[in-house]
Amino acid sequence: MSKNVKEQIPSYLYVGSGFSAMISKTKDAIKELKEIDHILTQISKTSNLTSRELEELGNTAIQTAGKYGRDASDYLTSVKEMYHAGFSNADAMAELSILTQSAGDLPSGTADSYLIATNAAYGLQGNIEKLNDVLDSQTYITSHTAVSMKDMALATSEAAAVAAQYRVEIDELSALTTVAVSKTGESGSEVGNALKNIFANLQDSSSQPIQETFDSLGLSMTKFVNDVEVLKSPIELLEELSRAFVSLPDGSVLKSDILSNIGSENQDSTLAAILSDFDRYYEILDLYGQGSGAAMDAAMKSANDLSASLSSLGNTWTSIVNNVIGSDALIGAVNGLRAILNVVETLTSALGSFGTIGLGAGLFAGIKNVGSPKMFGLKNVLLFANTDSMSVLPDTAVSVIPPMRYIGVNEQAICWENGKPHTTLLFWRQNRL
Repeated sequence: MSKNVKEQIPSYLYVGSGFSAMISKTKDAIKELKEIDHILTQISKTSNLTSRELEELGNTAIQTAGKYGRDASDYLTSVKEMYHAGFSNADAMAELSILTQSAGDLPSGTADSYLIATNAAYGLQGNIEKLNDVLDSQTYITSHTAVSMKDMALATSEAAAVAAQYRVEIDELSALTTVAVSKTGESGSEVGNALKNIFANLQDSSSQPIQETFDSLGLSMTKFVNDVEVLKSPIELLEELSRAFVSLPDGSVLKSDILSNIGSENQDSTLAAILSDFDRYYEILDLYGQGSGAAMDAAMKSANDLSASLSSLGNTWTSIVNNVIGSDALIGAVNGLRAILNVVETLTSALGSFGTIGLGAGLFAGIKNVGSPKMFGLKNVLLFANTDSMSVLPDTAVSVIPPMRYIGVNEQAICWENGKPHTTLLFWRQNRL
């Protein structure tokens, strides 16, 4: 039998040691499918999607995530979060989240929270174009400054609601964040928390220390509009405070009072950074709105950087998911996937010592029957092997793999267990691939 196999070796596709990585990627792909199955199940419980719509969502996950160089589970996780947040256009919001993740190198949770917070704070009602404009503008700012999109997103998530409440627009918040993060070196979360407290203090006319500070500087917290006295906006007050602040000598008690009374104990560094260089605020503000398409440009660069590592998995991954999503058991396919993973792990363990073994795309031809009686084994497994592997498999198969009987070229080499066929391995000629 061993001689017969060796005689046929020239007709087969051989692969070098590099192909062994396919085993690992096969396992990863199947585990990813299990995660997708879990997320789709959760989405089905929190949405009114039909089975057909869930199928389409699964297909969209592959296509959209692949476009931006992300995992399909990232996209579906965002879909789930957007449904939880009450968006009727959860799929479109999820794609915007994937764009945000790729452009800014953000985790899915950070990107989701950022978009949800921005939308809620500024009443954008899930308008994808308006949210994309914010993303483009902030991405453009971060690409021209020493501030990461992660810090920008975290600060926005933290401060947007209070900023909008006190009439600080998103472009103004973005500029203040950039100045503060770049000058203090603090994280986006820390700066965002500081800004929201500064905004609140600047609108607290009932605070005696704050009011006395403005009085000492000869400044007023209010102005008259149509004969009605109203509070000045935080941006107006910061600009006036900045002019006074930079005119005071270092070590001035009044300068210290500004930071301690308006900045408070934990916000003084952020306030000092802004007041000491308000011209920089205006420079950053000018950048906002100039970045049309900046997020997509950044995302495509990121996707291109990832393409080499993803390409080896891409076709297999797409084939797997398309087959699973197209099956009769869209939800609940996890049991079949677990069975497939077990077989792959068994093959890896059993054949690894013989040489290079890889599982190719043919492994997934039978996945569409997941959960059905046909899945007693992997009916369509494509096994690639080098010469050593081929010569020893028929005679010295490890005990966890039933002994095989070689039949012939392009025919079946059947694994037997207790006198019955256990798993079928199909060996194909190179011209059949």
